[in-house]
Amino acid sequence: MNFEYYYLIQDITGILLAFVGLRMSFLGFRILSIKGISINSLLILIKYCLFTIAGLNLLISKFGIIHWILSICMIAISIIINPRIKASK
Repeated sequence: MNFEYYYLIQDITGILLAFVGLRMSFLGFRILSIKGISINSLLILIKYCLFTIAGLNLLISKFGIIHWILSICMIAISIIINPRIKASK
């Protein structure tokens, strides 16, 4: 079995994306439970669930360009999703 660096890069990237996504998803669930269901809280939750799914996609799958493209598309969609936060005065 040959050791290839691209497997290591994909695994580290997947772990980091999944960790950030899970951490922020838990924060989204906490906001959802405290403030109730609103469009903003659901958008935050969807945004970071896409991060988690992108990380798990890289972590579980074998190395391939299709998996990278899917993960990059999910990250791009999550960047596009911006909840509208109302600033209180």
